[in-house]
Amino acid sequence: MRNKLGIKEGETTEDGIFTLKAVECLGACGYAPMLQAGEKFHEHLTEEKVDELIELYRQNPVANYMGLKND
Repeated sequence: MRNKLGIKEGETTEDGIFTLKAVECLGACGYAPMLQAGEKFHEHLTEEKVDELIELYRQNPVANYMGLKND
């Protein structure tokens, strides 16, 4: 994600949509790799899936991503 977003951990993209935070554990080891966007978790990620999610959230920048469907 760092390369795609052009930011480092703790930074926010210029458009204010993404902030990159690394965490030790999201409590779902069997579903890794995963990421959390707002309150929504995305599991079993590939580089392609992450790219799709970034584009999805760029098109739908909302504070709480629970309403987006892309699993």
